[in-house]
Amino acid sequence: MINMRDGNGDFTSVSVAGEQEPFILKVAPQDELAWLEALNGLMKYSGQGTNANAINIFTVDNFMVKVEKIALLTTYDSDKNVIGAVTEAYLMNPSFLRETKALRTYTIKPLTVTTEEIKDPRSYVAYGEMAYGCDHYGAELGIVKLTGQA
Repeated sequence: MINMRDGNGDFTSVSVAGEQEPFILKVAPQDELAWLEALNGLMKYSGQGTNANAINIFTVDNFMVKVEKIALLTTYDSDKNVIGAVTEAYLMNPSFLRETKALRTYTIKPLTVTTEEIKDPRSYVAYGEMAYGCDHYGAELGIVKLTGQA
């Protein structure tokens, strides 16, 4: 994601400490601990066996990753199909998604509220109407699907 370019040919924003927000790694709740262990809690070295002095790639040059769980992963949708899998994770670049407006909602018809008195003069009915849309155009440049175990 660091060397990716947007539609104008500009490099995408990267997460460097103090400049922008971190990348976000969205994981299934069951796999959250495994990913946190894989990222090693932002420690400088990996600290495992013969690999004890290897540098943890998630802390090199202030590169930052925040792990967040998606409660819907591995649950069922209305058609009884499993949503995602435990072995899936999604790495997001929120700065890029915001800059390119890749994930957004927009109002088609603003909220209007009308009230009407019904037969009983002490009772009112309120109607609220609004129309909106959602867009994910270009989001594939800011979200990378990872497969495999942490």
